[in-house]
Amino acid sequence: PSLPPSLPPQGGDPAKFSLRPGSPLPKADIKGFMLELKESQSEPLASFARAVATGMGQMETKMFEVDMPESATIEAWRGVRCKVMLLVRSINVKEELAADGRSDQDKRAAIRAELQAKADAAARVEAIAHFRACLLDTTQTETEKMQESVSWAKFGTNSLKDYKWSLIQEAIAAAERIDFSEVPSFLLAENPPVWT
Repeated sequence: PSLPPSLPPQGGDPAKFSLRPGSPLPKADIKGFMLELKESQSEPLASFARAVATGMGQMETKMFEVDMPESATIEAWRGVRCKVMLLVRSINVKEELAADGRSDQDKRAAIRAELQAKADAAARVEAIAHFRACLLDTTQTETEKMQESVSWAKFGTNSLKDYKWSLIQEAIAAAERIDFSEVPSFLLAENPPVWT
């Protein structure tokens, strides 16, 4: 039969599977088909739903017979009894979500606040990366002593930059009498970025 690529959800548990009918219907191979597990559907979908619902789990295969309806789109399939091998790829269980009693205005405000928080966090990361790049280029630190004292280690460019950035943050924390972890916030407060 000509089966739709997916059925709109109307209850039941959608199952995704591939169909491989055997003789007399060669070359019939339907993959990624979504089916709701309810018997109120027309044949052959009701037979597929019954087969899946009776003891099949994900990635399990079952062979069963199906009577194709006289109304099948493909003429050679009309009224034919065929064997179908069905592989259930996944079974998804629908859950009813609790109703959101907020007004549309409150929902929009919550979405706006969430998006703004994400934008602020991204801007903070970008600003701190800019501060880091500027301070690494303009600040002198004594990373050579560390390299010489650990002569057996090979330091890459990023390792030395990370070490230099750590020394810069320690110096700022000591000079401002703040905790090391507060340095990025301090830099942002003292140098608020202006985005253009």
